[in-house]
Amino acid sequence: AASTGGTGILIAGGDNARTSAEVFFPRSGKSCKVADLPDGRYYHTLDTVSNYTTGVLCGGGATSDTQTSCIQFSQATGTWSSYATTSHPRLGHSSWVSPEDSIVLMGSTDYYGGDRVAEILNSGLTFLLVQHTKFACSIQHDSYTVVTGGSNFRHSDATKYNLKGWVENLPKLLTGRERHACGFFHEGNDTILVVAGGFAGWRSLSSTELHRMGSSTWTVGQDLPSALDSLTSLSFNNQVMIFGGWKGKASNKIYSYKRGAWTLIGKLKIPRTAAAATAIVVNSTVCG
Repeated sequence: AASTGGTGILIAGGDNARTSAEVFFPRSGKSCKVADLPDGRYYHTLDTVSNYTTGVLCGGGATSDTQTSCIQFSQATGTWSSYATTSHPRLGHSSWVSPEDSIVLMGSTDYYGGDRVAEILNSGLTFLLVQHTKFACSIQHDSYTVVTGGSNFRHSDATKYNLKGWVENLPKLLTGRERHACGFFHEGNDTILVVAGGFAGWRSLSSTELHRMGSSTWTVGQDLPSALDSLTSLSFNNQVMIFGGWKGKASNKIYSYKRGAWTLIGKLKIPRTAAAATAIVVNSTVCG
């Protein structure tokens, strides 16, 4: 086995790997295969609740059934099962988990209202987003999230929300982008937001932008090793991690942004594009 368990990163689905799932262990740099999804998913979201023991995958895929359903992964049994039904079809949406363990789904490619609606899963509560939001990237931090870019790369917005809705607009990105990576890390007492890669104007991007919370602008960071879009990203252990992506073909590379530089830290078992990832505590028996 790749690992005996512990905290890992669950990566699931993707446009070319629709039902497969694996867990990457940052400490060892190795991965293990886990149970397949019951149906194909891409441009979905994946979050963890219940003290990092349950992964919840929402929306995505090619059918109305997959785009309106959430399924859960149990770290104890390594199996997937039904979790919830969404109020709107969700594809190309963003998500975050509040300190109260509430999953919030934001935006969609659905033009009948879902692209402007955020829902708090299993509560019946919704709030309106300030712009049409699809293929954006959400940076979760404590009691709020910052939604960056999206919507056919027209948007360079960075918008802060909490469970009650809009909080404030942050400075605009230097380059509008969609299907990009994002995350945050701490530098002393400061929180630094990161966006990288993505798609703009019929081209993939390699550029990275940084925003120090409380400052008035985004600044240029080190480029990705190559231009990539349809990325999967995660803030983990004071670093921003990127999984896979697309540039002519799907990538299997895992990069970490730390101390101002991108570093290759591992490889996926299967190249993935438009997948999703979340941190989870894994029982050693779930590895296939």
